[in-house]
Amino acid sequence: HTHTHTIVMTTAQQQHVIFVTTPDLAQINVLDQFHGTWLPDIKACNTASAICGYLAPALAVVAAQATVAPCSASSGQDSPASEALPSAVELAAVLRNVAAVRPHVRDAMTFVRDCRERYVAAHRCRFAAARDAKAYAKAWVANYEISDYIKHLVSRSTEAAASWRAARTTATTTA
Repeated sequence: HTHTHTIVMTTAQQQHVIFVTTPDLAQINVLDQFHGTWLPDIKACNTASAICGYLAPALAVVAAQATVAPCSASSGQDSPASEALPSAVELAAVLRNVAAVRPHVRDAMTFVRDCRERYVAAHRCRFAAARDAKAYAKAWVANYEISDYIKHLVSRSTEAAASWRAARTTATTTA
């Protein structure tokens, strides 16, 4: 038996609605992919105006950052601090923060643009006409490109964590 609840939140810009369809699943409307605020990023990265493929991983990163409890700095351990997770309303507010989301959208756009440029350079015979390369650059993001970007994020995070651990180990052994 499914219940539907609607919570209307008014902000300075517009009304946002959270649709809860089950106790464990919610649709939270956060950012409009077609809003003009994204135009500078779209133009700079020469991508399609439909940016859902860039927003999805960007919002996932911001949501993860907002919901993963930080490590306890006072204990010096890698154990999570005892902070409560944000509520759906608090999380929605974080995800509506364009300034918080934009760098991740731009990073995804840049990653896909660079991958596509390398592909075109390596496969010139498939892009004989300039318009073919331009159309490829402006195509919607494919699922495999989102997957490649997420793998890139994981790799980058793993490398950063390894560097942090190495620096911490060096600092501990030299102290």
